[in-house]
This record gives sequence, C-alpha cells and structure tokens, in this order.
Amino acid sequence: MGRLNYLWKKLTPTKSLEQSSGTLETSFYESVYRIAYLAGLSSSDYGILYIIYSTSVKIMVALFVIGELWYASTEPLSLDEIAACINAIVIHLITLYKLKNLMDHKDVYKRLATSMESPFFDVSTKRRQEIVNFWVQRHERYLKLLLALGNSALTAWYMYPLLDELEYNLMVGVSLPFKYNTPFRYVITYILVGIAFNYTSHFCMIFYLNKNVLYTHWKPVVMFWINETEQFHSIELRTILSVPMLGQLAASGILICFVGYQATTTISVNITKCLMSLFYLGYNMFTLYIICRWCEEITIQSQNIGEAIYCSGWEQGMSKIRGVRTTILLVMLRSSKPLIFSAGGMYKLSLTSYTTLVKTSYSALTFLLRIRRE
Repeated sequence: MGRLNYLWKKLTPTKSLEQSSGTLETSFYESVYRIAYLAGLSSSDYGILYIIYSTSVKIMVALFVIGELWYASTEPLSLDEIAACINAIVIHLITLYKLKNLMDHKDVYKRLATSMESPFFDVSTKRRQEIVNFWVQRHERYLKLLLALGNSALTAWYMYPLLDELEYNLMVGVSLPFKYNTPFRYVITYILVGIAFNYTSHFCMIFYLNKNVLYTHWKPVVMFWINETEQFHSIELRTILSVPMLGQLAASGILICFVGYQATTTISVNITKCLMSLFYLGYNMFTLYIICRWCEEITIQSQNIGEAIYCSGWEQGMSKIRGVRTTILLVMLRSSKPLIFSAGGMYKLSLTSYTTLVKTSYSALTFLLRIRRE
C-alpha cells in the first residue's frame, strides 16, 4: 500500500498542493487536486508539457461532446436510442455549465478553500481536531465510493459494445467524420472514442468530487465559527450555487428516469448494458444524495450552534468578561436563522427534496415504459 501511495504521489505532482493555504485545505482537497491534475484539469500547473496535455484533453472533451450532440440531432433514433443519448449528453452538458460557473467565480471558490485557515477557526483542542479528522475521513470514503461507482459504470460501458449483437458498435452515439466499418478501422476508432469518453467521464466525476469536498469542508466551518466573513461566504456561495444546483436537480431527475428506463428495457436483452445502466443509475443517485445530504447536514449543524453555545458553560463566569455576553447573544441570534442551500431559490436542498425528486423520476419512468409498451 505504501508503494502505491508513493507511485500515486509521483504521478500527480500538482502545484495546487504547494499553493495550499495550510494543512486543513490540503487535508480536504488533496485527493481532488491530484485527480484533477491526472485528468488534465488542474488550474494551478503551468509547465509547458502540462499545458499541452491539458489543452489537448479539453479540446478532445469539447469535440467529443459536439460529436454527441451532432449524432443526436442528425440521426433517426428510436426511443431506446434517444434514452441512451440523453444519458450521456445531459451529464456532459451540465458539467460544462458547472465549468463556466467555476471559471466565472474562481476567486470565490479559492477564498472558500482557504477559509479554514482563518484565525477564527480554532482547532487547537483535541476534540476539535477529532471533529475535523472525522469529516476528512468521511469525505475520503464518499470520494472512493463515488469513483468506484463511476468507474464500474465506465467498465461496463466499454464492454457492452464488444458483447452485443451489433457490428462496429461504439460505447456511445457519436458522429465521426469517417467510416469505421472495417475491423482495423473499428479497433482504432473504438480505442480513440474510448479514450475521449474516458476523459469526458472523469471530467464529470471531478466536478462532482469538487462539490463533495466543498460541502464536506463547510460542516466543520459551520460547527466552529460564525462571523461576518462566514456570513459573506455563505450568502455569496448560496447565490453562486443556486442556479447550477437547479440545473443539477433537473439533470439528475432526467438521468434517473432515462437510465432507469434503459436498465429496465435491457435486462432481458443485454445483461452487460443492464449492469452498465444500474451502475450509472447508482452513481447518479449517489451524487445527488451527497449534495442533498451535505446541504441538510450544514443546515442541521448551523441550527445546533445556538444550543451548543447555551451548553458551553457560559454561566460559570465567562459571560462576565467584557464583550463576551454580547458576542454570545449575537451568535445565538445569528444561529436562529440556519444556513439553507436552495436550487434556483425554489427548492431547499435536503433529503426530503432528494426523495421527492426520486419519486418524480420514477413516475416519469413508468410513463415512458407505458409508452414503449403501447
């Protein structure tokens, strides 16, 4: 295991870690920074070779998405083929929108990443260090599970064209400027499309990982301190994430519906494609669960701040210190209005909204299956 960690660090010498504001940012973001570096999506590395590699990856991803859109808009497709196209295109488009949002507010995300090094964030006690370590470990477990689900779906995605009954079939519908209806051309095309699809898929995963670490590292922040800086961060962050989260909810609802449709209709036709759909369905449901779960946890922890202060032993003389009584009252007053993340200012992100969306997607799925039978 030690050798694997050594090899992993050698393969991902990203400058993001050198530019980290401190140990806390590194603890929460190290894995994401390294994965982003390997995928060619690091924004902190400016070496000539890496810039060439990163630019090539981004151009390849852009061309691949254009090819998907061109295929979906120009080819006559059945309902099953439309569902297959939607399953790939929707997640790619919402990720591109998130990329635009990230680039437009890059400074805000960077300030948020460094916010845990604030002098107001005191982790000097053993108990507070244990709390931070707990959330770091929880984040790592969720990150590994997310990658496992995503890569399991990709593995099945690569395999099913080789096992189905169609000749010269690719893992996704994409328009190419050449024919590949010979064995040699098909092998070359399959490899090239597979590489492009792999980078595009990991491009999507990295953005979900960023969202995971974003919400995970906010929980100890909320638990430990509330001041003017935090209020500014929370208000600004909620505003920035509101529209992307609305798009995420819409995309997740569509994907759960159409991936579920694909899994249901292929279970007796192509078991590999069915497994691919099930893994992909699990991946999408889990990513949505993470977002809703973390947002609800932030709300709960912010609600508990007032109670935690009340039980902090203030009556044992601490409140007699000049300024402490006023500070306690202000913080308790502030905590009476919890932090709530919403999608588009309309839907509160919580486990309740998660279950509602899943139920709605299931209703749409049954409608699609009814249309198919008719």
